Amino acid sequence: MKKKLFLIPLLTFMSLTACGGGSSPVKPTEPTTPSVPSEPSEPSVPTEPSEPSEPTSGKPDKVTINFWHTFGQTILDNLQPQLERFAKIIKAQEGVEVTINLVPNSNYQSIHTAIDKALSAGSKDIPTIAVAYPDHVADYIYAENGVEGKYVVNFDDLINNAEYGLGKNSYLGDAEGDSLDDFFDAYIEEGRSFSREGLFTFPYMKSTEVMLYNYTAVEKLMEGYKPEFHGSKDMIHEYMSNLNWDEFMNLCRYTWENKKIVNPDLKYPAFYDSDGNLFVSQMHQLGIPYSSIVDNGKGGKVGHIDFASGPELEYAMDMVSNLRDYYNEHLFTTKGAFSTYGSDSFKNVESVFTIGSSGGAGYSLTTDFEIGVCKVPYLNNNPLYVNQGVDLMIMNNPALSDTANKYRTEYAWKLIKFLTNAENNARICLKGSEGYTPVRKSAYEDDLYLDFLDSGEFQAEIYSLIQSEIDGLYFNTACFPGSAKLREEVGGIITYALTESTSLDSIFQTAISNATMALK
Repeated sequence: MKKKLFLIPLLTFMSLTACGGGSSPVKPTEPTTPSVPSEPSEPSVPTEPSEPSEPTSGKPDKVTINFWHTFGQTILDNLQPQLERFAKIIKAQEGVEVTINLVPNSNYQSIHTAIDKALSAGSKDIPTIAVAYPDHVADYIYAENGVEGKYVVNFDDLINNAEYGLGKNSYLGDAEGDSLDDFFDAYIEEGRSFSREGLFTFPYMKSTEVMLYNYTAVEKLMEGYKPEFHGSKDMIHEYMSNLNWDEFMNLCRYTWENKKIVNPDLKYPAFYDSDGNLFVSQMHQLGIPYSSIVDNGKGGKVGHIDFASGPELEYAMDMVSNLRDYYNEHLFTTKGAFSTYGSDSFKNVESVFTIGSSGGAGYSLTTDFEIGVCKVPYLNNNPLYVNQGVDLMIMNNPALSDTANKYRTEYAWKLIKFLTNAENNARICLKGSEGYTPVRKSAYEDDLYLDFLDSGEFQAEIYSLIQSEIDGLYFNTACFPGSAKLREEVGGIITYALTESTSLDSIFQTAISNATMALK
């Protein structure tokens, strides 16, 4: 008997603005909060070339862009030719030699740690462009100590530039009349989810969570579970595509009780790859306040944990209590509880359902059985999904002159415009990303994208699902110093609630205390 969740009116609290993202994963997702190694490896930063003599007028002959990334080899194989084309175009059109140093990093946290150290030391070893979680960018903005633009560049200033703003350079693929309207609203809103007004991250490749299911196994299960679906693939797909969470748990219960139909060695019916995403997604679906940015009483802004006390805390604890009950029935598990992603268990028919990033869905691909793709089951008749994936930022380097920073910023922005024009954006997502989706609407009209949708490939099903059923249902969360720690802690709430017998009150209070200490 599940606890009744006392739902807060959705219109009151549904602030749809999410920190989170990721890169090409080693395993099948890029959780919104990366796992932090005990000693994060620092990027191998190229030695800064001697700064060219600064012209008294006009542009320099040479500009260097250091691009810190976490991309896998497949993305790099497709990115490198685009970078080379960009450099040739700029040389031909503007006479400027642009050198782009790609600096690999093991994960987002290693970038965050290295930048934090560099800013503290006044080092010039910081990127011009970097992939970044908005949570981390909030820390760099805080480090500016009120000096706006000291480190983090506001994209609004670049987008609206009269000379090289969005839509101003046709030779870079800018279309006439280009504007932010061509980018999906949720992706731009995410870049504005800070305590300071402006756009501080720019979308490059995006993802969300989807559920994959072993259609071959589900078809067999439906013979007893939903016999009216027998022989109808369309009815099964329609049912799976509109499951709420409690119905999904009922299906998982039937699967566990009848696992001999699928595999007597079934480990769990369902795997959920991100403990943090599970917590935050269900909070938003239930309308329980999660976090916000509030006045600090001193003329500034600070992050706030909205469920730290009162009825909101009770609602959140009831939500996790229900998840704990389902786990104890052996209906589902998470990466935090099981210690590995769900892809291997899914491919080995040791689970039937796996929920994770669309950007890593390819890791669950197998030819041993037919795979179905659907939205993640949701609560409260309120399908809302995490907005994650690759965002880019541009940084000023305090060890360089204002002139050097000015031109690095200009050409970094021109490069980002080039990489996100419709053709290039579609190509990098379709040819190298393992499932990331384009960030601008016109990319979905590109011939390359349309041909891919007609290909019948597994990834095409993912793209079609996101475009037709999930787009417009994204949520974002506020980005502030400590928001990354908060997401880490709520992921821990799920992990410990599932695996430990400790009281939920104790688990919540520890997590809230740890997250509160990180607020600035």
